[in-house]
Amino acid sequence: AVRSGPERQPDEKRTMNDQEQRALLGLCLLAAFADGAKSDVERDRIRELVEGFKNPALNALEMYREVLLKRVTVRSLAGVLTTPESRLLAYEMALGVCEADGRRNDAEAAFLGELQRELGLGDTATAPLREQSGTIAALAVQGRQDVREARGGRRRRHRGDQGADQDGPAARGGHVV
Repeated sequence: AVRSGPERQPDEKRTMNDQEQRALLGLCLLAAFADGAKSDVERDRIRELVEGFKNPALNALEMYREVLLKRVTVRSLAGVLTTPESRLLAYEMALGVCEADGRRNDAEAAFLGELQRELGLGDTATAPLREQSGTIAALAVQGRQDVREARGGRRRRHRGDQGADQDGPAARGGHVV
């Protein structure tokens, strides 16, 4: 049956459009840069996000440039997300990026506070996410440590890694996050 109007049934899933996906990616990139440090686990989290969208139209490199050149802000990206679900997802994903390395510092906490305000989310919505993410991040860090020990302390090489410089931009296919 064809329905008129934008109404959906409660069990229908809404997918994010290209602009919302770009905004979510941009907010996660801003989260990764919030503390001023480069982290392999934060890069991995961003990479997983991009791969999870499975959207060939999503130009991650262009969004990366826009973030680096400060052409986008938390406010401009948050304004693209119009549903409560997409706003909460953005906060949760950014929180996951900030805590991917197992800790959240003052700069990341300040970023998350700004993001929460710009998304119009209250503490009742975000407090449970912060509590859960702390536990999840601690388990993830322990898991990565176990994997490193099992590999004899070697860092996992990503597809496309070239040469001996595993920490330089070329080792990440030219993408620096």
